[in-house]
Amino acid sequence: MSIADKLATYMRACKYAMAGYSTEELINNYKELVTRLTDDLPSDVREVIKELIAPISTWCVSKQSNNDKE
Repeated sequence: MSIADKLATYMRACKYAMAGYSTEELINNYKELVTRLTDDLPSDVREVIKELIAPISTWCVSKQSNNDKE
């Protein structure tokens, strides 16, 4: 599997969290995995992926928090 597959799974887990499913462990594991996989990439590519992950993480955490309140 490629880093793109891992990133897609991470994003999908966030979407499921938004729908009310318990995906916190999956979200955390895939975020960590994607971050680790970027360590082997050239620094410019690594920075692009980090910039992509940051807003997804913010969005995902906010959706989880909103679901916890409901």
